[in-house]
Amino acid sequence: MVLGRGAFHLLRGKAKLLNIMVHAPLGFRVERVINIYHVRSKAEAIQMIERSDQDRCRYIHAFTGLDWFDSCNYHLTIDTAKVDFATAEEMITSL
Repeated sequence: MVLGRGAFHLLRGKAKLLNIMVHAPLGFRVERVINIYHVRSKAEAIQMIERSDQDRCRYIHAFTGLDWFDSCNYHLTIDTAKVDFATAEEMITSL
């Protein structure tokens, strides 16, 4: 397993490769950031998320020319607001 920004591109063409994007809506992510990082406000959590997403998007685009959020780069996407992490793990490891 390779976890990282751009692994979908770096490993393209490899046998038995399964590219997975784990994502969630902003509201869900905000609550998670507040709970995990003990952020004081929703505005601060949103700022952290947006900064992180922008950095990741720029990184992926700079090195691959691709859009990190483009679902065409993935074989499977999982919305963790709908599927908890344990279930997502079970889904992935059963493939």
